Amino acid sequence: MLEAALELFAEHGVAGTSLQMIAGRLGITKAAIYHHFPVKDQIVVEVLSEGLAQLDDAVAASSAAATPDERAWLIVMGLADIMVDHRQRYSIMMNDPTVGPILAADPHTAATFVQMESALLGPDPTAGRRLAVAYFLAACNAPAQPALREEASIGADVIHSSILSLGAHLLGIDPRIARQPGAE
Repeated sequence: MLEAALELFAEHGVAGTSLQMIAGRLGITKAAIYHHFPVKDQIVVEVLSEGLAQLDDAVAASSAAATPDERAWLIVMGLADIMVDHRQRYSIMMNDPTVGPILAADPHTAATFVQMESALLGPDPTAGRRLAVAYFLAACNAPAQPALREEASIGADVIHSSILSLGAHLLGIDPRIARQPGAE
């Protein structure tokens, strides 16, 4: 069901995909879809659930870190991992303007995003830090752009290392933290 939904989201966007279309793709009734997912928003959250679970893990790990730089770095690494591990889903879903409001309406996901941003911002963030975080998060959407999504020559290792590099640079993370074992 989720794979059919993802295919249709890629073809028609989330707003342009109905539960009836998903049912038709699978050769089942719309009632069968409703049995599992009473609303389409639940399908969107479920399609992204593995990446969202990874983000939860990164946020949890960051909350145990000793310093603001360590907390931010754990989020940067987590986001880089998500972009590589779930590249197709990430690309399709992050380019759809309907997805952001759906995720923001999910209480658990919304809380995770707040904690992620807090870890990136650090305590008492300056205007410059807020801007750096905004730039970094916007840059995280770049690999999801349609022109890059289909570019097979851009390997996972390039995307991963680019996000790490950019995160360290924009957020001014202490290079000693960014070079710790397991940092890449």
